[in-house]
Amino acid sequence: MSRSDDRRDDLLIALTLTEFSVHYEDVDPELAERAWQFAADRLVEYASSRRISSVNSRSASEVL
Repeated sequence: MSRSDDRRDDLLIALTLTEFSVHYEDVDPELAERAWQFAADRLVEYASSRRISSVNSRSASEVL
């Protein structure tokens, strides 16, 4: 699996967890909150990996 696949998966998982948290908010607020937090964690991972990729790309282009 490539790095771009991993990033795409992070976004899809975050979206799914967000949807879950919205639909189950009234049924199980604690579970919905945990799903929301997991979604936020995935988005942080996504943002971090994008930032690292961007820095690495700039570093490689500066060397060339």
